[in-house]
Amino acid sequence: VQVEGARWPEPTPTVVEVQAGAPVEIALSLDDHREVTAQVTPAAGETTPLDRALQRLPGRLTVRSTPSGAAVRLDGEARGNTPLTLEGLPRRALALEVSAEGPYRAFTRTVDLDAEAEAVIDARLPRVQARGGALLVMALPATVQVSVDGRRVPAGAWPLRVEVGPGAHTVRVTNPANGRSATRRARVEGGGTARVVGIDLR
Repeated sequence: VQVEGARWPEPTPTVVEVQAGAPVEIALSLDDHREVTAQVTPAAGETTPLDRALQRLPGRLTVRSTPSGAAVRLDGEARGNTPLTLEGLPRRALALEVSAEGPYRAFTRTVDLDAEAEAVIDARLPRVQARGGALLVMALPATVQVSVDGRRVPAGAWPLRVEVGPGAHTVRVTNPANGRSATRRARVEGGGTARVVGIDLR
């Protein structure tokens, strides 16, 4: 309790004796709460009640990440990209997710704003090794030449299995006997196999 800017020696509930008939400014403060001020004009010989509710401070969350520019979701809702500061948050546990495009593992954590109004999160998103895959190529005649993404593939047993990384790939098949060729595009998901078949260059 502060009376006209001077600290009163007792916390609430308390009785403050002041001069009657003159307005008095009372300030009420408590850790982790918004301060409340009121002006009271007590009457002579009477006790003027002052009853106020102090609201807790709203939550504040700062999120930084490595790499920077990662997307932030709070309780499943998109809130922006790092570095990011969010104000006016509810004072409770919140589910945080930080994610970035590319080979990065998402960062998840429960942020508890109940005990403290402010939290700072430094999210490190580790790189993950993308799993490769394979192309299965089948063409006629058996003497055709195969290249993947411009690189010649050594001849082998059909269907020809070519180990590749994930993503889109260009397969070119050429028959050196008659000069005919064909080009196909195939996409390989991590750890998967894509088939390139039905190429007849006889």
